[in-house]
Parts: sequence; C-alpha cells; structure tokens
Amino acid sequence: MKRHHNSELDTASTSKTTTQKTKRDEEGGLQPQPKRQTTLSEIIDKKSLYVDDDIRAKDITLTIAEQICVDMEPFDLVNKIGFQRLIKKLCPKYKMVSRFHITEKVIPEMYQRVRAKVLELLKTCRIL
Repeated sequence: MKRHHNSELDTASTSKTTTQKTKRDEEGGLQPQPKRQTTLSEIIDKKSLYVDDDIRAKDITLTIAEQICVDMEPFDLVNKIGFQRLIKKLCPKYKMVSRFHITEKVIPEMYQRVRAKVLELLKTCRIL
C-alpha cells in the first residue's frame, strides 16, 4: 500500500493518531492528545488481585453470599467453572473465595446482622 498509495497512507495514519484522544481547548475546539506509554506500575496494578481486606473484594464477596441466599443456590456455586468465569470477566482483580469461607464466615455474619435487624423491628411492633 505504501508504494502505490503513499499520500492516502499518510493521511490515514495522521488522522488515526489525531482522533484517538482529544481534549477541549479554551475556545471549545478539540485538540489532539499525544499518546502516552503505559508505565510499569500501571501494568502491575492492572494485573494484581485485590487483597482479602480490600473493601471492593469484601463487597463482591458479600454480594455473592446474598445471591446464594436470595436465590437459594447451593454453596458449591462458587466452585463451579461457569460462575468463576463470570466473576473473572466482570472483575478480573477479584480473587474468588472458597465455599468454606462463604459457609463458615460470610453467611453466619450475614445471618447475625439480619437476625439483629428482625429482633429490632419486632421490638417496635405493636400487638393488636
């Protein structure tokens, strides 16, 4: 292509680089942004998994436990390949917890919170 259509190639390559990222200037026009190489620390951050006490990991784990309880799914759901693939696709940084962690830690804590809330609501109810 370069040998026969050199001018079209130059036009196409310059338009590709100028339309990738843009920024508005003071007059409201769009200004091309130069490409920036990803740093090594950004690449490592993308690949690293959430630590166990990360708020996002805890939130995802709690949501999985809620789904198990609400839909009456078996605890073994977290060991199934399809479910693990779904979670990995939705949140690549999340490290899937074990069935044991769900049954021995997350669900009992959830049960205690719900039980306390129900008891609190029952105390405020009036008997007719």
